[in-house]
Amino acid sequence: MDKSRIDLAVLHAAQVVKITDDGNGPRRGQRQRDLDIIEDGAIAVRQGRIVAVGCTKDIVDQFDLTRAEVVEARGKVVIPGLVDSHTHPIFGGVRFEDYAQRLAGKSLTEVAAQGGGMGLTVAQTRAASDDELLESTLAAFNDMLKTGTTTAEAKSGYGLTVAQELRLLELIRKAADKTPMNIVPTFLGAHAVPREIGNADAYIDIVVNDMLPKVISQGIAKFCDATCENGWLTSEQSTRVLRRSAELGLPTRMHVDAFAASGGWRAANSVKAVCADHLTFTPDTEIEEIGSSETIAVLLPAAELYYLSERRANARKLIETGVPVALATDFCSSIRVFSLLQILPLAAAWFRMTPEEVIIAATLNGAYSVGMANSIGSLDPGKRADFVIVDVPNYRMLVFEMGVNRVDRVVVAGGKVVI
Repeated sequence: MDKSRIDLAVLHAAQVVKITDDGNGPRRGQRQRDLDIIEDGAIAVRQGRIVAVGCTKDIVDQFDLTRAEVVEARGKVVIPGLVDSHTHPIFGGVRFEDYAQRLAGKSLTEVAAQGGGMGLTVAQTRAASDDELLESTLAAFNDMLKTGTTTAEAKSGYGLTVAQELRLLELIRKAADKTPMNIVPTFLGAHAVPREIGNADAYIDIVVNDMLPKVISQGIAKFCDATCENGWLTSEQSTRVLRRSAELGLPTRMHVDAFAASGGWRAANSVKAVCADHLTFTPDTEIEEIGSSETIAVLLPAAELYYLSERRANARKLIETGVPVALATDFCSSIRVFSLLQILPLAAAWFRMTPEEVIIAATLNGAYSVGMANSIGSLDPGKRADFVIVDVPNYRMLVFEMGVNRVDRVVVAGGKVVI
């Protein structure tokens, strides 16, 4: 019988981390530890899609490799492309001075009172040209890609006017057209209250009545996000935005409890948000009250470090309660972390998560959190051929080493990205 031809074959990997997706939603509880490891593994790709995954002998026997690009991955591990499900990549300026002041003992409030904080980023973003913002955003995407991130959610949120938020979403779209990565634009008009307005209720009126309809009409954003944080926006204000977004057909996500308990986890579940991010100060009692949830908890260990937080999100409680957990970088003007691959060892130690849990959190669960699990997040046949070959002999090394990029190559939609 004639063998079918393929375009790309990866052979003899020490391990292929398949993470079979059964289509029943993100992994949770003990299921967040099932990686489906294939020793001496191989992947067959045709026209940008995975057509088969298995042991090398079976792939070689099944397919015609005469016209295929063949990649030998001996001694290396293949994982699905990483999914960074929380980033703020488009902004003007970089707030390293804020961080230095925080390390010297100043509070976030004191830094903001002296002209720093998010207000500074909003001013610098508004003042930056389109070309400057596009260039810096593309540079960020390139740095993410080099360390194995093949999909990134990308938020607006530093414009905080109708015109500026629409501008930022359009620039995210333009940047997405210039990178091989999957980019998932998110509208974050309800990020904070701009200084020139001051009154939160008045600003939320603008977001709900003016921004959201125009964002929907623009057709770029795949999600609407909102902050639920004491001193920023209340749960009533943020859920008002998300309920209206859901009415208009735009799925929702939420920033919650990064600096204090605000009822954010409860609020996110009440509006059936796809995910709730941060959860640093979410009380255990609130997690227990909600129980197993359809809302994904996106945890951000780098943010907790940069914020000099005395608390950590309770990943173990969330997982044991049946909440699916994802991980992300929170790359933004104040958190200079590009590499989700480097978040894996950090999260393992910081949250006491197992190697298996952090890998699934950064792949399949991340894919569900950005609404793309039907095409990315695992190495199932039929899915887009997004994967990373890492020069380590065992997947557990991914959470053991820090500070070195072991990525051998990144493949996006079956095309080779040479590192």
